[in-house]
Amino acid sequence: MRKNSFDMTGEDNPFLSGLSEYLSSDDLEQRLTYSPLAGIDVSKLSAQQKLDLLDLMQEQLFEPTSTALGIVTSAYRLIRRGYLPRDPCRAEVRTKTMRIAGFAGKELSKNFWFAKYAKGMRILGETGTGKSYELMRGLRLLPQVIVHQENKSAGWTHLVQIVWLYVPMSHDGSLGGLLLGILCAIDEATGCTSYSQNKSLIGLSNEKLAVRIGIVLRNHGVGVLVIDEIQSRNFSGGAHGGLAATFFLRLLNFGIPIILIGNPFGMSALDKFSQDMRRLGSGGSFDMRPLLETDFDWTDCLVPALMRYNVMPEPGIAGDPEGKSIFKYSGGFRDYACRIRAASQRLALDLGASAVTLEHMDAAFHGSDFDEKE
Repeated sequence: MRKNSFDMTGEDNPFLSGLSEYLSSDDLEQRLTYSPLAGIDVSKLSAQQKLDLLDLMQEQLFEPTSTALGIVTSAYRLIRRGYLPRDPCRAEVRTKTMRIAGFAGKELSKNFWFAKYAKGMRILGETGTGKSYELMRGLRLLPQVIVHQENKSAGWTHLVQIVWLYVPMSHDGSLGGLLLGILCAIDEATGCTSYSQNKSLIGLSNEKLAVRIGIVLRNHGVGVLVIDEIQSRNFSGGAHGGLAATFFLRLLNFGIPIILIGNPFGMSALDKFSQDMRRLGSGGSFDMRPLLETDFDWTDCLVPALMRYNVMPEPGIAGDPEGKSIFKYSGGFRDYACRIRAASQRLALDLGASAVTLEHMDAAFHGSDFDEKE
């Protein structure tokens, strides 16, 4: 018989038993690092193979910066800290889960609020700074789903645990769209549920559906819910914006950690609803800005990785061994830095050159890979 005392190690917690090695910060930098070019002799590749590898750079090349390490480490801590007090082998935890299940059928704001909340985390910044990319690289190192067989101590015969769940805000910015998106994401992650097709669920009002979703997330032991693309318009609709804000707080109150990703205006709009919104940053807050040319993350992390990603016969950029021109054409944005590096190499390959020159970079910047309105 398990004791009801709180286990800080998490060793006997079934939610953590299969995750401890993944959530460790040991060798995290090495685990995060990835390049599609690693171990490949580019001199033996065809022109088409080189072009294919350039297409992979923007989406797959990952060189951990100090900011990226901070974000991933905080996300891992958020998951672990969220699971420790939710050990299903403790009687009081099972009692709370049953009490939450009893909220079904009630509206979002009319249920009892528990004294304790899970932690939340915020990542804000402009498009192109890599805020979503850096977090998701870390989460994808974790198993998204763990299938548990019978566990009498936990009180289940079978359970599909969802370690992390990523959901973008709906295109129309509505809470209803977000709620349906969460149900679809659960179905996709588990591969064995059909919540998004359940008429008894999707036919509910947003207030009641929001509560039911909180129950579903609790029952699946969700380690963290990531909600991306938070914008000011999501919370500019008065009562509708307030309902979305209450939904986030309700999930924290149900014990589900949340990470919100969005632009600064969206986060500011969210904060206007209540001082309780500060709970959404209680597990960490990161303000992603374009890097400066003198920043360590730029000079010692990103630029060397971009310079190494070379499919040309000769290395480097003529007249710019330190890659200062990359900053000129990217302004310190990771997305644009990868884009100019890939586009200039594609152009150089098409022209039969042996190395990228500054002229190639300038021509690539004014070509179809860049929108002059950006």
